[in-house]
Amino acid sequence: MDNPTPETRHLKPGIQIYSITMFNQCLTLPKASRGRSLASPGFTLLEVMISLAVIAIALLAVYGNYSQTIAMNTDQQFNTTAPLLAARVAADFENRSLDELVDESGNFGPDFEGYQWVVKVESVTSDTLENIAEDLHSIDITVSFNDAAYVFHCNTIRFVRREDGS
Repeated sequence: MDNPTPETRHLKPGIQIYSITMFNQCLTLPKASRGRSLASPGFTLLEVMISLAVIAIALLAVYGNYSQTIAMNTDQQFNTTAPLLAARVAADFENRSLDELVDESGNFGPDFEGYQWVVKVESVTSDTLENIAEDLHSIDITVSFNDAAYVFHCNTIRFVRREDGS
């Protein structure tokens, strides 16, 4: 019993028994049945395809939620920023003289890239107010973002006494 030598015996077709006489141990290794080996661990192509489909569906749901969050964030940012920028433009027009109240447009510089503003100034007419209406001016302010993808509009009325005092 110096060196153990394996012996092979065939009991049934497809089943072989290997034994080493020194340790008195037997090991049975069945042959592959119906295309898949019982001894080899792993996944079939069908199992891999199903798991990839489940992962793809989960990632699409996450991506849909993410893109919706980004769009809502852009909406909220515009809804917060545009009124403040419109107030800035309105304050600028409040400090102008009657001769300087003209239609204008522009942007807000590099701090608010993509934001533009347009101001339209019109005289107010009213039969009820008569001469006082001539001193009233409607200032329409429009703030837009991303080439008018988002638009904020406000209007203010400014009372400017005519210089002739009438």
